[in-house]
Amino acid sequence: MIDFFILHASSAVGKTYMMSRFVSEHPAASGIEMDDCRYWDSPEPEFSGANLAEIVDCLGDEDAAAFMAIYAASSAKMRCCIAYLVGQIGSLRRQAEGADSADRVVVVTCGVLPRPPAPDEPSIYRWLQERLPVRFHHVLIEISEEDHLRQMGKRDRLHLKDEIIDNYRARLTIRDRHDIAVSSYDQLAAYIRRVTPVFATQGTNGYPMPKTPRIIAKSDRPLKYVQIFGERNSGTNHLRQLVSVDMIEPDNALGSYATKRNPVNKARMIGYKHYYARRDRVAAHQHETLFLVLYKNPYTWIRSTLAKPYHFRECLSGKRIEDLPGTLLAGYDVHGKLIPDVHPETGQLVSIFDLRRHKIANWEALRDQADSIAFLNYESLLMFPTETVQSLIDSFGSLFKSGTATVHTPDPDYVRKYATPEPFTESEMRVMNAHIDWATENSIGYVKDNLFIPD
Repeated sequence: MIDFFILHASSAVGKTYMMSRFVSEHPAASGIEMDDCRYWDSPEPEFSGANLAEIVDCLGDEDAAAFMAIYAASSAKMRCCIAYLVGQIGSLRRQAEGADSADRVVVVTCGVLPRPPAPDEPSIYRWLQERLPVRFHHVLIEISEEDHLRQMGKRDRLHLKDEIIDNYRARLTIRDRHDIAVSSYDQLAAYIRRVTPVFATQGTNGYPMPKTPRIIAKSDRPLKYVQIFGERNSGTNHLRQLVSVDMIEPDNALGSYATKRNPVNKARMIGYKHYYARRDRVAAHQHETLFLVLYKNPYTWIRSTLAKPYHFRECLSGKRIEDLPGTLLAGYDVHGKLIPDVHPETGQLVSIFDLRRHKIANWEALRDQADSIAFLNYESLLMFPTETVQSLIDSFGSLFKSGTATVHTPDPDYVRKYATPEPFTESEMRVMNAHIDWATENSIGYVKDNLFIPD
């Protein structure tokens, strides 16, 4: 798969700098300076002869004919750019032949291409994406107008002020059509690393990503139940759906909602999945139960919890990340009763940071009690669902129907929505880095400033 990150921006915004720096720092990436397209010198750029052969080689005869029809109906600059782009795709595919991985990342600077398409508009990007192993990501480089003018002055381009400013403002009016808007190189680099499969085996700071759960203990005894533990907004429903598909008794995936075959007293017989594990209930069922504990990256979990506070809506609604250190989680359930998410020993209300630390300590302690237990990371679950379920089948076969996991294909849009955060502000990062317990996070695979991929 080839991922093209097209940097849409006006002149003097820094797109060439961002492209060049990313390419220099990442061996798996290459760059295209679309602004200096080689076909612009011709007043009527054409594709024929060797160039046409390159298009046919990339697309095949039938799609090449369709491509040429789109090409003929396009403007001169657009024809130039899309022809150049397809030529680059063909070149990259040939380079990847025989390599261990065909995944490539290409960063494209683009000051002149038309805006990204609206959802209901025909798009040359979508046309290519349907026919080739390629994805396009539209990135808007967004800085303040003051900074923009300052950069223009540094490059002696103030004589183009009106033209460039008009272009600059026009870009900002279509911000919602881009996949992301970034204002710095660090934001761009973090985004590319988070959404690109070529980096899936590495974290944002080079930490490896596990394809399988941490199997801590497994018993030879036949198992009957799966008990899930994990915080709200950590993907516990998603985990249950994946695992239950291959279970002999899907309704025996416990911890959450009741079903017709599984009334609430059975569904929660070991405990509610978001609460602390009760040792007495664990002891009563530990020989017949596989315990699955699911964690999510602390940064993305905090943002998700603010977006969907559930039981904590009374105290978290409208709060910013900067407000969290002094906010106690006085959550209430639908019946108006205080939920038992207090300190497990003192019974005191705690902040979101202390809640996470205490929950992790409580669930990690299950390894010393449960006969069969595995710990999972939500990000790995999204990227490697089949490998995750297969590992559980291989280790705890008595729960499952066969020896082969149902194939689960990750949905890129789902991964982007639920695992990839928009860039945090410097203030937000300072607060979280100062209050998150990093010794605890390191023990379950997360590190400071690593926003997506766990260790």
